Amino acid sequence: DKYIFKRKIPRSETFAIISVMFGIVMLGVSAKPTAATNVNHLFILSTELFVIPLGIIGLSVLKSVKNDYSGIVLAAFSGLTFGITGIISRFIQFNSFSFKYIFQLPILVLAIYGVLGMVFLAAALQRDNINRVNSLLYSAELAIPSILGIMFLGDRVKDDLWPLMILGLILVTIGRSEEH
Repeated sequence: DKYIFKRKIPRSETFAIISVMFGIVMLGVSAKPTAATNVNHLFILSTELFVIPLGIIGLSVLKSVKNDYSGIVLAAFSGLTFGITGIISRFIQFNSFSFKYIFQLPILVLAIYGVLGMVFLAAALQRDNINRVNSLLYSAELAIPSILGIMFLGDRVKDDLWPLMILGLILVTIGRSEEH
């Protein structure tokens, strides 16, 4: 165990933090810069509609009795909502800014996801350890959208860096799971 600011940090939390950090770097290094191409309209609609069940379930967990798992679930939901804001942002087209864009469905849904993510994160941090919350938040925010981006948005991995991307996803995921 290590001490930072005279506080004992358990090895499992130290490992989780380092694992998630290295996983994030690996995902970033292995990603090939691309724009979202040929996005399926059904995928767009499903991401816009997914806010409804995610919001209902998340808000019901928020209202539930604080137990050992509510903070973890809220952290995962927060990460998922933030990850989906990234996905939605990928297929919104801005040629120039105009206030008419603010009232379009993708922008409104983006705002709802963002607000839900902040609410879920705040509640998760009130119920659980910041390291556990953040490691789960980053896992959900990165792993799921990375996979969806490759499947539906035309995202690509740099040549010969698939092993690095896969290792990055694994590190982000095991970093989260090591804290439980």
